[in-house]
Amino acid sequence: MRVKRDDSSLPASLVLEIFKLNLEGLTSIVPNEGKLMIAKLHEITNKKLDQKDPKYLELVNKLKGDFSNEALGSYLSYLRKKYRIQVNY
Repeated sequence: MRVKRDDSSLPASLVLEIFKLNLEGLTSIVPNEGKLMIAKLHEITNKKLDQKDPKYLELVNKLKGDFSNEALGSYLSYLRKKYRIQVNY
């Protein structure tokens, strides 16, 4: 059975657990309407993204900026520790 994040035919707690699993992982037992449910993840399929979609392009640009800022911050932190820079005003 294919499950989407907004699947309302399954308990929300079970769906959340499914999306946290690694391949071949099992969820905990979830009671639902007098029955016990458990799920095992056999396969992960990804939706093909339209690389011309404005939302996709916006996300890519945001992530590029975030990653470059994070990399620069990490590098500066590394240099400060390595060279023990002290600024005298």
